Amino acid sequence: EWHTWTEDSATHSWIPDATKMELIDAFDAAFQTTQVQMRYPHWYAVGVNQRQGFGLHDDSFAHSTIDEGVYGAPMSWFFWSQVQATAATDFWMSGAMGGEVRPELQATIFDDNYAAGTQYKQDFGMCAEETHATYMLNYYAFQTSDTG
Repeated sequence: EWHTWTEDSATHSWIPDATKMELIDAFDAAFQTTQVQMRYPHWYAVGVNQRQGFGLHDDSFAHSTIDEGVYGAPMSWFFWSQVQATAATDFWMSGAMGGEVRPELQATIFDDNYAAGTQYKQDFGMCAEETHATYMLNYYAFQTSDTG
């Protein structure tokens, strides 16, 4: 899970790209049925998506997913902005699009009174439609006795 530190744009990555490609190659060889997902779309620029249909994973879904002027000033680090920057907006045709609803949104995102409309509290349906989401993790749904 190298995105937790080594892909920070303000910090030089201590894992060389060649080493990362070795890991990608190993995953590509090991997973022949289950698709692998990448956190950062820029790997599409080096041909990762040309393999067995690697997908993408947005681990802050509906928090910093879409950015088309809907929620204010452009944010280049938002997930869909990065996908657009690599011209990979059709990746979902061959690779899964998944992720995790941002943890602080999980308890309320499907409530009738969920007030979407800010950069960091986005409309789930709008995000799913734009990204063509295949699945989305929501751990809260399994950690509560709510039945709604």
